[in-house]
Amino acid sequence: MVSLSLILFIISCSGYLGANLYPFAILMGYVIGKNAANRRIKKEVKRDVTGEIIEPRFKTNFSFGSISGYNMVGVVITF
Repeated sequence: MVSLSLILFIISCSGYLGANLYPFAILMGYVIGKNAANRRIKKEVKRDVTGEIIEPRFKTNFSFGSISGYNMVGVVITF
């Protein structure tokens, strides 16, 4: 899997900033907004009929950083 931060780094170095980045900007806004909202919401533990805890189907891990003045974003999705 190619890292999203590597792709963004290549795009920013090439100087191409066009309409192709708008969907990415919407995705980033969604992810950041969802994380900010989830920190404020109290979560209930979901249980099935037998009482076992229901785990989510996938987990996400977001990382943000800066390399040589470029802001980088990384997303890891674990199934």
